[in-house]
Amino acid sequence: MKFTTNAVIVLVVLGSFCAAVAAEPALGVATANGSFRLNNSTVNGNATLFDGAVIETTGTPSRVWLNNGPHLELSATAKAKVYRKRLVLETGMSDFSRPGKYQIEAGAFRISAVTPDSRGRVARNGKTAVQVAALSGALRVYNKAGVLLANGFLRMMSYLMRGIE
Repeated sequence: MKFTTNAVIVLVVLGSFCAAVAAEPALGVATANGSFRLNNSTVNGNATLFDGAVIETTGTPSRVWLNNGPHLELSATAKAKVYRKRLVLETGMSDFSRPGKYQIEAGAFRISAVTPDSRGRVARNGKTAVQVAALSGALRVYNKAGVLLANGFLRMMSYLMRGIE
């Protein structure tokens, strides 16, 4: 079969378009004044985040700016998985602002904002304790079964996960 130059160009353009459409859109950007780990690779300065990215801070706090609005700050000893609609905090602490409907999961608990402009802090203290505080606005705390445990202006609440994990 003989291809003309125009046919080859059309095939290349179509192939590039299909690859671009199939590519997963970026969730946002992570930054640090130093290095952090992203998906088990060391990164200096900043990196683009995709759904399911694992961020591990290594002595310096990291900031996460998501395209859908939320801003997160991970403490200097934090590890978290970033998804489009939630952050799964495995260790350390995370502050969050402008959460909208974005949720933070820590152990057996799910934290969400009552108002879109709420600011909060969630900390994993070992494997059995989670602390939640509303820095402004109000938060809701649910357990894994979806039962509402707290709703309002939380200054600092601690939850123990006995026999849950």
